[in-house]
Amino acid sequence: ADQNNAGLKIDGRIVKSLTPFHNLRKLHIQSAHLDLDDEDVRSLAQAMPKLQSLTLLPASFCRYTRRTTLQSLLHIATRCSEIASLGMQLDTTKNTWRVPVGTKLNASLKHINFGDSSITDPISVAQFLSSIISCPRIHIRWSAMSHDRDYTNRLRGYSEIWSKVSQLYCAMRVARVQENTRADGDLVYP
Repeated sequence: ADQNNAGLKIDGRIVKSLTPFHNLRKLHIQSAHLDLDDEDVRSLAQAMPKLQSLTLLPASFCRYTRRTTLQSLLHIATRCSEIASLGMQLDTTKNTWRVPVGTKLNASLKHINFGDSSITDPISVAQFLSSIISCPRIHIRWSAMSHDRDYTNRLRGYSEIWSKVSQLYCAMRVARVQENTRADGDLVYP
């Protein structure tokens, strides 16, 4: 399903209308009026456990107020075990997300496009990602696209921070594997 209509508001009501499509494998929505929160994404992930590719991104020409957080990513990673590619713009500046003890790691998620998600704490974000994703490497993409040059220049610094997240994720992933796989007191390297 593709939606590129800049005039249509994509909100929780629209998401709920999609929930009967339980066998959907790909869903790509891009709209200038994207208005979703963590609960909307949870409903979508719960209703569509077979998703392999999900994109929920605002159109590149709009300034979007993010109401989705890393909690949305947790909902998708834990409920959609086959998800390999994800595109979402998130507010990662609020450290309000928690990973429940015993959360099963997602082994399929390899590509994440964070759009122009803002970020202030790359260590916390990398730690969060390494606690829900088990792939040895994930491709993290971040892009600032806007027709407003000042806005784009202001966001460009986030690219370096997201690159740090990718590097930190790899290091934290190795540390988690070492912590969880001990044989006779010796560390086993992945």
